Amino acid sequence: ARANTRHASQMHERDTTIESLRNDLRDAERTVGQLRSAQHELEADIANLKRQHASELEDRRRHARAELDDMRDVKERAEAAHKRVAAQLATLKEEHDQLRA
Repeated sequence: ARANTRHASQMHERDTTIESLRNDLRDAERTVGQLRSAQHELEADIANLKRQHASELEDRRRHARAELDDMRDVKERAEAAHKRVAAQLATLKEEHDQLRA
């Protein structure tokens, strides 16, 4: 009778341990699922941030290119004006020299 009681007690302990392990496994599987979900959300956030960053960089590049083009236009106009003024000055000097002669 004692052997049967000990055996029944061992069987009950084993069943309790198995049930506890099953519960732990279910909890672990749920946690893994939550972690996978969080990982996918983070990966999506990272992809969105990369796209946003690339878009911002492209906007900055476009803006810098436009500013550079504007500066080139101003430089070309200034150089053209300088040539005109230099030509006018040369003409005035010639006229002045002719008047003095």
